[in-house]
Amino acid sequence: MQSKRPEMGEAWLSHHGFEAGVGGAIGPSPADFQVEELAYPQQEDPLGHHEYLWIKKEGVSTQGVVRALANSAGIRSSEVGYAGRKDVHSVSFQGFSVPFGSKVEEAEGFQILNRTRVRKKLHLGGLVGNRFRLTLYGVKDRESFARIRNGFPNYFGPQRTGSASLNATLGVSLIRGEREKFLSEYQKMKGWEMAAKWKKIAPRDKAFFVSALQSELFHTYLWERGSRWREGLEGELPSGGPLFGKKMKESGSSARELEHQILERHSIEPQSFGRWVEGARRPIYVIPKDLKITVEGENTVVSFELPKGSYATVAVGFVTGNFYRIAPRQ
Repeated sequence: MQSKRPEMGEAWLSHHGFEAGVGGAIGPSPADFQVEELAYPQQEDPLGHHEYLWIKKEGVSTQGVVRALANSAGIRSSEVGYAGRKDVHSVSFQGFSVPFGSKVEEAEGFQILNRTRVRKKLHLGGLVGNRFRLTLYGVKDRESFARIRNGFPNYFGPQRTGSASLNATLGVSLIRGEREKFLSEYQKMKGWEMAAKWKKIAPRDKAFFVSALQSELFHTYLWERGSRWREGLEGELPSGGPLFGKKMKESGSSARELEHQILERHSIEPQSFGRWVEGARRPIYVIPKDLKITVEGENTVVSFELPKGSYATVAVGFVTGNFYRIAPRQ
């Protein structure tokens, strides 16, 4: 599934009516990318069936913490709850839940800062947003960060989309029911000599490719708005643009026409998302809260809050022209 858009970079700024990027990038150290989960209040319940763990992690993925907690307590990974996934190369503060009475222990890369007995298990998406503190190197004009005070297009970050065209292509094969084509493309992506087996590929991995397709189609919808990304299309719902799926609310008029055109270009039927993803609407743009810009030595430190599902790397990219981090040191 080939995209007509250029790779995320300077061209994205001009296309959406932003001034040229001021250069610089988020640094390579985990401490250069700090994120604190803004969770829903966890009310203590002396009779609750779960324990809420407030954890600080560094240089380890959210799934890595899940596995370590499960292994230390002798429970299944599926019994460990969390509200959102955080970057591996970061210092992150986030909540996890385990069945009450589980003998969980700290492991390399994370520490448990607080424990609270609560009623319910955490579920993915059960958060308000995230607070970020980012250290950038090589920024030429620090004051230019004020340009995102009024918002920026709500694209997914490259860490979600990955190799967008390839992942989306696999997603198309899945929703069309083209199993053999999917397996062939998957085998090539992995570089395997042996043929890929359908049952050996985890359902969550298959769903990831469909979500990558959702992201790619949303990006197409948003890209076609160009510099008019702030202006709502006729018939567009307040909840935003399309993440196609069976539960996505139907828009009207011009917005619905554009959505159908995007699907037709790729020969995709709306109902084909079926069992794979539920679908939703995603805000077209977001406005950072509590934006602050400070200086530490020669570096620029930017902090702000974003709603769940929005990406700090995208906010920074619409200022610097660089939507990626400096590569972590090996």
